[in-house]
Amino acid sequence: SKINEWDEYALEEAVQWRQKLGGAVTAVTVGPIGWEDVLRRALAMGADMAIRVDEDVAVMDANAIAKILTALISRLPYDLVMFGAQSEDFGSGQLGCMVARMLGIPHATLVVSLQIEEREVRISRELEGGVIELYTLKLPALLTIQTGINRPRYVSFASVKKARDKELKEMSLREL
Repeated sequence: SKINEWDEYALEEAVQWRQKLGGAVTAVTVGPIGWEDVLRRALAMGADMAIRVDEDVAVMDANAIAKILTALISRLPYDLVMFGAQSEDFGSGQLGCMVARMLGIPHATLVVSLQIEEREVRISRELEGGVIELYTLKLPALLTIQTGINRPRYVSFASVKKARDKELKEMSLREL
């Protein structure tokens, strides 16, 4: 019932860019009803909308989850998709890359900084030994965000209360 640390950094980055450039932030997850708490926290952090695909991921591999997320994301308007660099439960770090490939959009992993300009995003990504690579990707694109890129905001009780009024949509696999 806690948001994954890497996803929290990705969400914070998305919210900060929405505040600078406009647009909307939609938080999505695939999981059982108990995961709505995670989405409510995402809404409290500043997401405009949240969607939960009602499915038990404990019995799925990353490829199955990537297919579900791809089906969902492809139905939404987007310029930039952000994932946490990895998850605390599975820890594979491959989901974002798989979704980018299935969506047919460019991607970069382990992003530690980004700058959005016109229809492209300039990123820095961290490699082993602290080596930094620089890329420019055309939008739409997908990034996996590394911890430390920002400082996720404190979620106050007032923002949690306000998040109850924001939209949290539930979908089934059949709907996708």
